[in-house]
Amino acid sequence: SYQQTRTCLAMSGSPPRHDIVLIYRRRWQIESLFKQIKQNFPLRYFYGESSNAIKIQIWVTLIANLLMTLLQQNFYRTVKNSILLRNAKTRKACNSMSYTLFI
Repeated sequence: SYQQTRTCLAMSGSPPRHDIVLIYRRRWQIESLFKQIKQNFPLRYFYGESSNAIKIQIWVTLIANLLMTLLQQNFYRTVKNSILLRNAKTRKACNSMSYTLFI
């Protein structure tokens, strides 16, 4: 599939710009994922020598990275919501104060 797509793009002459943009965007998403995994889970050695053991270790790393990303997004969402709530309360207090001052 990958080899056919690569050959098709190379032989088609000039692929549409939109396709090239999508390919690069996906490539950078993959590069970002690899960078994130390397930073968060430095892999010094494999725990097993069989291909199955290596696949399991890679899958566990990917799942752990996904869980960390979800927890991080949930944390940032919670912080953002608490800041918005605090700002809303502050605005409400300021609005009620200014309203009482002008009466």
